[in-house]
Amino acid sequence: MRYFARRLAHGLFVLAGVSVLSFVLMALAPGDFLNEMKLDPRMPPETVAALRDRYGLDRPLPLKYLHWLQSVRHGELGYSFAYNSPVASLLWPRARNTLLLTVPATTIAWLIAVPIGAWSASQRGRWGDRVCAAVTTAILVVPELLLALALLASLSSVALSASLAHAQTMSSGDIVDTAVGAGDFTTLATALKAAGLVDTLKGPGPYTVFAPTDAAFAELPAGTLDSLLANPDQLRAVLTYHVVAGADTAADVSKLQQAATVEGEDVLIQAADGMVQINDATVTQADIMASNGIIHVIDTVLLPPSVAASLAAQ
Repeated sequence: MRYFARRLAHGLFVLAGVSVLSFVLMALAPGDFLNEMKLDPRMPPETVAALRDRYGLDRPLPLKYLHWLQSVRHGELGYSFAYNSPVASLLWPRARNTLLLTVPATTIAWLIAVPIGAWSASQRGRWGDRVCAAVTTAILVVPELLLALALLASLSSVALSASLAHAQTMSSGDIVDTAVGAGDFTTLATALKAAGLVDTLKGPGPYTVFAPTDAAFAELPAGTLDSLLANPDQLRAVLTYHVVAGADTAADVSKLQQAATVEGEDVLIQAADGMVQINDATVTQADIMASNGIIHVIDTVLLPPSVAASLAAQ
């Protein structure tokens, strides 16, 4: 019993050390996910600062580590900006893939090693035992990195073929070009140009854009669109409220309850009966792939609460 207690204490100590070391290494690494937004001259510094404060990225490292420990106690492992999703929901698919590799590999290794080891033991001192010992020693002497590089070289052609096949499924145009080419986003393209956001959405991204159609803009109250076009700051706020950092497919979006937009305020997400709603807008066409993100077509223009209140007061 004491042995198991010591092993458990040792395991907990190792876990604590690994978690602390991971946090220190991440803190020493230059930059973070929001740096790309910060370097974009068209991105308001207030928006980046609000996102940094919202997710606690401006806190000292010890406070961030303590906050993470408290979250782990409740089963919350953090939030991924790249995937715009809780980390916990991203672990199982990756753990499943890891198990699919490690379990068969370990099983095959045992099926090969145990019979060979038993046979080698029965041949102790003979030529078979010496051959097995020599081969085992040679394998152990070869650095793991060299073995890994050899495996990578042998599988490179397969990986390249898979990458080319994936690339063929992606659109060659960026988000702006893809939207313009679709022919139903003339008003959106005009608004992006008036707000000075064309270059931003032509950037590397990736972005997820909830794109309202021309018909959606036509449903705005009379004078609203003209008022927005005359006020670049409000127009920029409305348009960036339709943009989420990261490339999220409809399947990814449907798993969320809310998402932080580039504008800074959250959109609410509901998925039911195969339909996805963003605030009061419905996604009518999903997963239009672009070279720097994904477009989801919606039937209603989304207005940030702050802009909607300002327009109502006019």
